[in-house]
Amino acid sequence: MKTRKTITRISVAFGMVVGLTLVGLPAQAANAPKSAAPAVAAAVTNSAPAAAAKCLVSEAQAQVALNKAFKATPKIWMGGSWDAFDCRVRLMVRWDRADQAMKLLQPVSGIRPILSNKPMALSTPSEIVVEVLPSGKSCGAVFPPPPCAWTYPQIALSPDMTGNGKGEILVVDDQTRLFRFSFLAGNKLGPWAHLGDKWSGTKVVGVGDWNGDGKADLIGISSGKMLLYPGNGKGSIGDGIEIGHGWSKYTVIPAGDLNGDGIPDMLAINNSTGVLLFYAGNGKGGFKPGYKQVGHGWIGMQLFAAGDLNGDGTPDILGLTADGRMLFYPSNKGAGTFKPPQQVGHGWTGMTLVAGADLDGDGKYDIMGRTKDGDLLFYRGGGKGTFAKPIKLASGW
Repeated sequence: MKTRKTITRISVAFGMVVGLTLVGLPAQAANAPKSAAPAVAAAVTNSAPAAAAKCLVSEAQAQVALNKAFKATPKIWMGGSWDAFDCRVRLMVRWDRADQAMKLLQPVSGIRPILSNKPMALSTPSEIVVEVLPSGKSCGAVFPPPPCAWTYPQIALSPDMTGNGKGEILVVDDQTRLFRFSFLAGNKLGPWAHLGDKWSGTKVVGVGDWNGDGKADLIGISSGKMLLYPGNGKGSIGDGIEIGHGWSKYTVIPAGDLNGDGIPDMLAINNSTGVLLFYAGNGKGGFKPGYKQVGHGWIGMQLFAAGDLNGDGTPDILGLTADGRMLFYPSNKGAGTFKPPQQVGHGWTGMTLVAGADLDGDGKYDIMGRTKDGDLLFYRGGGKGTFAKPIKLASGW
C-alpha cells in the first residue's frame, strides 16, 4: 500500500486582519504608584528540568522506516495515512488482526506500534498509531522519540536559536517533553529537535539573548522561580539557572530592548491587580535593581512580546481582549512604555496566539495561531503591525 500525507479541510473561522483602529484599552502610566512585585536574584540552582542531547529525524528516515512496516505486513492493512510533519502514522486494520499487526511490527527496525482504539465487534476496523523512529541512529543513553503526542499544552516562539536567521517553534507535548521545530521555505515546518524532559510544571518563554553571549536563550517559570536556560547557538540549551523568585502570580513577557540600551528587558503583569511592570535586563542573565510600573488595567487581557512589528527599530507588543480582538501596541522608543493601541485583528476567541520571532527570515516579525480544533496557522508579518491571511501548517496540535 502506498503511503500518503494526510490533508484536512479547514473548517474553522480564522482571526482576520482588519484596518488600524484606535480602541480604548489598558492605560500606559509610566508614573503610576509601584506595587509589590517579584524579586530578582542572582542565585544559581539546578532544580530545573535538564536539557537533553540534540537528535534530529528527517522525513526521509521516517519514510524508510514506514516502508519497512508496510513491506513486513502486506496483507493485514485495510488502509492508512501518515503525516511526515510529526511522524504520526494512522493505520486501519481489522480488530481481530490487530495483535498480528503488532507482532509483525515489533521486529521492524525503527517502528514502535501503539494500539490506540479498543475493538468494538468482530471485523470492526481499529486504528493503530505507529510512531516512526529513525533506523541506525543513536544518541547514547538519550534517544528521544519523535513528538507523536496527542496534544501540545504549550507553544511558544524563539528568535533564532540555531543562527540561521530564522525563528523557531517551541512545544511541550503531553508527555512533558520540550521540542524545537524549524521553519522552512515554502511555509513548512522543518526538522525538530528534542531539548529536554519533565517540563510539565514549567512555563516556557522564548527571550533571545538574555545573558549577553550572542546566543538565544529560554526563560522558564516554575513554582514561582524564574529560570534561565542558556542557548548554545546551535539549537540546544543548558540547565536552568534561577534568576528570580515570587513570579507565581505574574505573567511574564520577554519584551526585547525597550529602553534603548541594547539589552533585552522583561515585562510582567500582576494577574491580581492588572498592573504592568518593567524590569530592565542587565545583559548578564539577570535584571538591574528595581522596576517601574508602565501600565495598569490588564486584568482579563493577554499580552505578547511581538518583536519590532512596525520597523521603527524597537520591539512592540500585542494584546488579545476577552472578545477576541487583537491589539497592536507600538513602543515609545527608548522609554519602556507604549503608544495607544491599534486594532489589527479579530476573531481570536478560543485561539492560542504565539509571537516574537521572524520565522521566514524576511526581516519582519510573524505570529502563529492555534485554533481550538488544533490547526496550526502561520500569519506572515506585514512590517506595519499587520499580518497576512493565515496559512495552515499542521493539524492535530
